[in-house]
Amino acid sequence: MKQELQKRNIVRNLFKKILRNFIDIFILFSLAKTDFLSGYDILTKINDRYMLLLSPGTVYSILYRLEREGLIEGQKMDGKRVYRITEKGRKHVEYINKNRWSILKSIEQLITTDL
Repeated sequence: MKQELQKRNIVRNLFKKILRNFIDIFILFSLAKTDFLSGYDILTKINDRYMLLLSPGTVYSILYRLEREGLIEGQKMDGKRVYRITEKGRKHVEYINKNRWSILKSIEQLITTDL
């Protein structure tokens, strides 16, 4: 029983590492499906969907980077800052979507390669 729990924790921790490294992709895909999201909305979506608590600083630094890269744009709405995806961001999402199988294959190769 204890060994099974340890195995599940290994998988859960690996998933958390992968998710943390793909938060920007999660944000872009989320914004592609809706008009506007705030940083708080994104934090809530991540927590609700993946049971992963991220610090606001983590999410906002990614939002600012995506904004600097021109993939999203922020604006004030009802007293809070909200974000939406730009055309450049949509093209980025389309490219990732089109190449998702090769991306997944690369991840699979990474974890199945002999050292």
